[in-house]
Amino acid sequence: MLTKQKNEIEELLHDFETVSPGLTEIIVFLRKIVLSFSPAIKEEIKYGGIVFIEHKQLICGIFLRTKFVTMEFGFGSEFTDEGNLLEGTGKFRRNQKFRKVEEIKTKHAKYFIGQALTDY
Repeated sequence: MLTKQKNEIEELLHDFETVSPGLTEIIVFLRKIVLSFSPAIKEEIKYGGIVFIEHKQLICGIFLRTKFVTMEFGFGSEFTDEGNLLEGTGKFRRNQKFRKVEEIKTKHAKYFIGQALTDY
């Protein structure tokens, strides 16, 4: 049986699907990657997207924009990013923008998610 939070997330994904099916596919794929790291990771709806939390620490968030999906890391400025694949110039936050599912691999999203889990 799905929890209330899971139902709300499924409803949000359904809403995203009606607006932008191609971009929702990216969100579903990224979500699966994040959740595969640990059963302790919890997800919540915040700021109009899905945020992932482990041990009361925010890991990252996935958000649907008009022309892309963004994955945001609160302390991404501390990540190792030799290929300069992270975007943003704020003091701490960094993000990645995805327009196609294939970019999840080419932009090494899993690598950065792993860093988010070990760097907090």
